[in-house]
Amino acid sequence: MLNPGNKSNSLLKLRIPTLVGLVFLVVAMMLGTFFFSQGTGVFAPRATPQTTPKNVRITNISDNSFTISFLTDEPTTAFVKYGTETNKLDSINVDDDRDQLSGSPTPYPLHHISLLGLQPGTKYYFAIGTDDGAMFDNNGTSFAVTTAQRNGAPASAKTIYGSVTTEAGSPADGALVYVKIPGAADMSSLVKKSNSWAIPLSNARTPDGSAYVTVEETAK
Repeated sequence: MLNPGNKSNSLLKLRIPTLVGLVFLVVAMMLGTFFFSQGTGVFAPRATPQTTPKNVRITNISDNSFTISFLTDEPTTAFVKYGTETNKLDSINVDDDRDQLSGSPTPYPLHHISLLGLQPGTKYYFAIGTDDGAMFDNNGTSFAVTTAQRNGAPASAKTIYGSVTTEAGSPADGALVYVKIPGAADMSSLVKKSNSWAIPLSNARTPDGSAYVTVEETAK
């Protein structure tokens, strides 16, 4: 089990601002364990257990975007099809965040896919596809998420950030960091090749997306 407080044995090297209400931070390494679960069904015959999405999680919900992350037992390319009708997922396929930057699909065991340019206060449905040609849903129905309302003003700029390394001391490139704050929807970030990650707390929203969350800062 990861123990951020044990500096001699920890897989984590973190720099986190002093924040009231920050409960914990979870790093999902390639061999780690996710702390959430949703069932995933399939509606194509070519699915394999090794490339079936597991532990699907929705984070970073804003008025025009949200992020989908999940695990596969083996590295695979993955994408998301989505739409505003459960049986009409006709919007453009969205690839992993890293592939959106590189322009080339790459197999990963941990996946982080952000949908951008969405409408505020709108319910979106989506399914997950992998390179074996299978599409996956939530036990027979499309996954669903509603974007936040476009109202209020974000809190002053604050960022939680840090670095993640493996036991060997190399960058944990492709690991996922999840941040949980009381009263706020979950947020996440990919660890970069430089071993760094950052999440702007000014984007924190209430779980129902109706308002921004103010994260108080205290003196050290």
